[in-house]
Amino acid sequence: MFSSKEIQMKKIFIYLFLTVIANAYSQELNLPVFTQHLAENDFVISPTYAGIGDNLRLRANGLTQWVGIKDAPDNQSLYADFRIADRSGVGVSLYNDRNGYTIQTGAKFSFAHHLILDYYSKQYLSFGISFNINNFRIDVDKFNTTIENPVIDPFVTDDRKTSNQNFDVGALYRNHGFFLSFNANNVLAKQIEDFRALEPNLLLNYQIYSGYTFEGPKKSGIEFELQFFIKCLQVINVLQLISTSKCVSLVEMKTIIGPVFHTVFLTIN
Repeated sequence: MFSSKEIQMKKIFIYLFLTVIANAYSQELNLPVFTQHLAENDFVISPTYAGIGDNLRLRANGLTQWVGIKDAPDNQSLYADFRIADRSGVGVSLYNDRNGYTIQTGAKFSFAHHLILDYYSKQYLSFGISFNINNFRIDVDKFNTTIENPVIDPFVTDDRKTSNQNFDVGALYRNHGFFLSFNANNVLAKQIEDFRALEPNLLLNYQIYSGYTFEGPKKSGIEFELQFFIKCLQVINVLQLISTSKCVSLVEMKTIIGPVFHTVFLTIN
């Protein structure tokens, strides 16, 4: 029989081994803010995950680029979700993003309802909806003249700001270790007369998120999760005024050893 210290050392050795193997065959992964599902925060992908856990889940994230450079891109976000009653959940997402003189802030309020299809076979069906609020502002008071631009545009006065609201909807099916989620984001079209005529007015995009969780050796505390993520959205060719659809796929293998995650990924455009 192994002692608890020997078991802990064995887990650390396995993790280091998987890390070396993964880095040998894949690029290093630095998690952006909105790929937190790789670190067990699926709520960022779909409102259907709100309240799935038994406890309050609270996550904070900060991302800073070009450290030491003034007005460099900076982002903070906060996610929280919890169960209400027996079969429902609520969640909230807050973010603050600053890049130079442009500032974006927003919030997302989510509600999900979870149905038990079969308790003994662990089949569940969840539906979710989110209300999104986004604000965009340009701080023109900080505009300065340069050699290339000695005069500030006289038509740019006061802070330029706009706000918009939208909805996301989703459905999630779970069966043991298998999960399949379908989401439609930004289901409302925006009013393009407030912006440039060439700007795409369809923000609607679709996402499919699915995978399977495999259990490792008994009492090892290790799990393997194979995931794939597909996002389809509308893009516009400004020069040719042609609107087309584009899909991006992401295949991931996540290794879970206690609270530690390591992911190998492959992106397919």
